[in-house]
Amino acid sequence: MLKIETEEKAGFRLLLGDAVCSLVLRRNFTYRQGAMPRVESELHNSWKRRDGKLYLEPAAEANPHIIITGMSGFGKSTLFRSMLTDIKAASLAAIVFDPHNEHSGTITALGGNVREASHSGINLLDLDGATVGERISELTALFRNTYSLGYIQSTKLSACLWYTYRKFGAASRQSTTIESQPTIRDLLTELSVFITNSKSAAETNTLVHLRDRLSLLNTPAFNRNAVRVESLSQGINSFSLSGMKSSEGRMIYITELLKRLYSTMHGQPIGGAVRLYIMIDEAQFLISNTDEGTEITKLIEEGRKYGVGVVVVTHAASKLNRQITANASTFIAFYSREPQEIAYTSKLIANGDSAKAQAVTSKMGHLGKHEAMVVSTRIRSPTVFRTVVTGGLTVVARPYHFDMRRLAERPIRLEELRDAMGLTDDAPIDDAIASGQLSSFEIDSGQGHEMWVMVPKVSPGIEHEVYVGKISAMLDSLGVHNRIIDNAHGPDVSCRIKGKEIAVEYETGKKSPEETMMMIARRRPKYDSIIFIVNDQKLEKYASIKGITLFKASDVLNGNMSAAIRALMGSPERGEDAGNDKEHE
Repeated sequence: MLKIETEEKAGFRLLLGDAVCSLVLRRNFTYRQGAMPRVESELHNSWKRRDGKLYLEPAAEANPHIIITGMSGFGKSTLFRSMLTDIKAASLAAIVFDPHNEHSGTITALGGNVREASHSGINLLDLDGATVGERISELTALFRNTYSLGYIQSTKLSACLWYTYRKFGAASRQSTTIESQPTIRDLLTELSVFITNSKSAAETNTLVHLRDRLSLLNTPAFNRNAVRVESLSQGINSFSLSGMKSSEGRMIYITELLKRLYSTMHGQPIGGAVRLYIMIDEAQFLISNTDEGTEITKLIEEGRKYGVGVVVVTHAASKLNRQITANASTFIAFYSREPQEIAYTSKLIANGDSAKAQAVTSKMGHLGKHEAMVVSTRIRSPTVFRTVVTGGLTVVARPYHFDMRRLAERPIRLEELRDAMGLTDDAPIDDAIASGQLSSFEIDSGQGHEMWVMVPKVSPGIEHEVYVGKISAMLDSLGVHNRIIDNAHGPDVSCRIKGKEIAVEYETGKKSPEETMMMIARRRPKYDSIIFIVNDQKLEKYASIKGITLFKASDVLNGNMSAAIRALMGSPERGEDAGNDKEHE
């Protein structure tokens, strides 16, 4: 059980930065001449200069929850790191969800613990104190919301979960203990049995699509319990989600961990100051905006009573569940260029006052880098401040190879790795490449020359991983929903265009012809079309294969494939040749 120290941290404050100005309501007087001279007055909003440091005092707020919003590159991460430093200085606990492993250096320097979520597993089918029936209901709802499952798929999933638990000793749906805990792997095995016993082609297709989606979760992240919730009650613990390939996997991981935190929170004494912060960076990738009550909304609604605060950082506050914004005392907005987002944040900061909202909107359009506007139950007048980096943070010296292996588990650009490690030049990374500690791969794309590095792997190698990422990003840019599968149950990338399921494979040319034909045979029953993208030097090896659409790797980088995809969508750009693909009958 998560145990939080109950001692109040008197005088705990979070430094925001240097105050710049705040919005005040002034009365203007005007002298009117005439037959009856008079003085008229009117109220108007204006910005008054402020000086000194600006602090948040959670104990003085209605609740300790904070929302931070704004465009990338304007200071959200700087403020986030400043808050972490203050939380550490006050000896509070913090649990950080970091989708891009952006804050690992700061957390390590503060003596915190950085966990790679793809290896710090949570067994989704573990009862964790619930009855079998309750767990089946929770998991069905989780998968339904995450994967947008229909009624039939949800019903089949629920039945399959019950059969899985029965095989592991569940006597009834009211059982709270069973002989051993099943895993996602066991659920997939049971789904295969259901597929074999299905009575119609429609039922088979329903179950196959369900299995394909859940197969993405058949990883160490969801098959074993490696995270003990009670170990998160002290210090700073960060969960890096960068190793997870799918956004659905990241959302399921954070939802399940928050559910366990929420369950244990109720065993804590009520009252007292905030003792634990749950901090979610890039929340738009990690939490759902559905209207149903989610774990994060429950934590925000009830966390204050148990000394738990939540910090949510996002690019778009307007996309958050309204329960989150309604129950956060503090709202901080950095610069945004999106008109809808500006309008929403201005109304939120102005608390519905149209005249004040107009003044806020005007000011927000002139916020500079590292400048933000804050309003809270204590800071009632919208106030602009400039973020500062708190002093006294000493980076702990660590061997280069440790950071490199952790940061380069997936492909990363050389300059990004250098910046993440705090290096002033590329020499240590070049040495690691020369000694074989890192693999490297270079490409020339529309964005210029790119140098990628990754920890060496036999399969998939760095070339394959980089191009699969490029393919997915290209499809995203065209508005084509896609997901990276990249396992034995599916292609590298799966996408849907005009109602057709398409399998996209990247080939380095290392497979034998027999392996290639077996893979194509596995894809044909499930997909309407198969696209092969091949290393330019190996193109001839695949030219004679029938029934596939063939592209060169360079077509992904130079825009030729984008034009062909637009043609498939029925919207080629003017002047573009949409016929660059070679269809083999």
